[in-house]
Amino acid sequence: MQQRPATHTRTEVVRANDWVLKLSKAWLAVQLTTYGGKYSIERILALDKYIQQTPLYRAVLVCIAVPTTLILLVFGQESIPLQDPYEGWSSNYGFWVRVCLLGAAVGYAAATYVGYMIDGAALPRRQLALFTVGVAMSYTAVNIAVAAWLVFPIPFQAFSTNVFIMFILIGLYRVVVGGSVFREVFARRGELLAFKNFVLVQISMLLAYPAFQILFGLVTNTRWEVPVLMILPIMKLVMKNLMVRTIRHREDMIPEEVIFIVDFFDALYLATCMQNASSTTSVIGVVCHHLIQSAVELRELRRKTRSTFVRLHKEISRSSASDNSAERKTVECARLLHDVAEVLFTSECLVLTEFLETVIPILYGNYVLLMVHLPSAQYHTEMAYVTKENVAGMVQGIFVYGFLEWLSCTIVAVIMYRDCGIRALHQLAFVIETQIHLVQAKLVLYVMITLTYRVVHFGTSQHELGGSGLFAIFSL
Repeated sequence: MQQRPATHTRTEVVRANDWVLKLSKAWLAVQLTTYGGKYSIERILALDKYIQQTPLYRAVLVCIAVPTTLILLVFGQESIPLQDPYEGWSSNYGFWVRVCLLGAAVGYAAATYVGYMIDGAALPRRQLALFTVGVAMSYTAVNIAVAAWLVFPIPFQAFSTNVFIMFILIGLYRVVVGGSVFREVFARRGELLAFKNFVLVQISMLLAYPAFQILFGLVTNTRWEVPVLMILPIMKLVMKNLMVRTIRHREDMIPEEVIFIVDFFDALYLATCMQNASSTTSVIGVVCHHLIQSAVELRELRRKTRSTFVRLHKEISRSSASDNSAERKTVECARLLHDVAEVLFTSECLVLTEFLETVIPILYGNYVLLMVHLPSAQYHTEMAYVTKENVAGMVQGIFVYGFLEWLSCTIVAVIMYRDCGIRALHQLAFVIETQIHLVQAKLVLYVMITLTYRVVHFGTSQHELGGSGLFAIFSL
């Protein structure tokens, strides 16, 4: 058999490597971690000060506080008993309490977002409390009025009555801040437009992810299960890029804002799909994708860090030599600072993603284990066909996925510290502490939405919406 020339083989290898390199560059170009974002000088100094002054135990407690808060929130909400919806609106006091809590979450999140994204729009604590309570009461009153005058459960309540929420939010904001401040805020057209686009991206997510869950439910136990599951990474990539475009003017907020919204939804709906997945192949496929993505992003982080270290050592060597040009030093220091800012931005994105991909599936698995023992489980569409006898088998895939993500998170943190000198745990705690109001607002809001709208009292059913709460749409 005639052998191919060695030169020809080498040429093919070179071409293959070129294609891999081009694909890798194209893939990295659309990733949040490598799109070119960077820390501000103020944020770099704040992170350095935080690391120097914060002991390890405090950083651990801060990181634990996030899942603990979610556990308390879910447990508190599900402790509120639900009544049979066919007993009428006046007998379902438990449902109206939940609606009121949801309204409060919407009000608090809306005020928090507006305050961070529009200059001069932030509410003091007293006004924030008044606004939140006002939104909760008004939202509940509107829903009760519709239920009393028309029908209960209200068909597609999550959609049909939430058209009023924008009027409630704007009207109450006008009452709380007064006319002069209200006019000043609405005069900021550019920031308002960016905020509107930011909200629209979130609304599109509230449509897209439940729709995906319906699609996955249709292909469960078929050969299309794994291919459909691979749509999730594409959705996440698209949503992240859309959201980044809306908050470029707040670059220090980008990692926390984008990841705590998009990756939260992705991790939660992925865990929900794992609950119904028919084989371990789905779990393995998802984990392999996440491992490959983390490995590529970590490799890019190491490359940036090493490049920065090399340039820093060269600059130190030049400083000790005769070349003392002030202009050259200024330019080189500016480049080094830019590189450091990019490295820290990339590391924050990587740390936050690993954190959410670990915490959310573990919390969701425990949520299912808890819910199956509560009387209100019969009204939750995601608990359909889940019993005390089969719950262990249904959450097995979720916990396997969560454990593998935890292992991945640990490995990433160790490698980041060993090769890049970055303390992942401290950086995670830094983000949570310095942006605690945004973190709380997002997680509370979206936990309330994704779990509350899966209750049949909202005019949906397992048959109609596949347990997804497809019309869980509202405007912040």
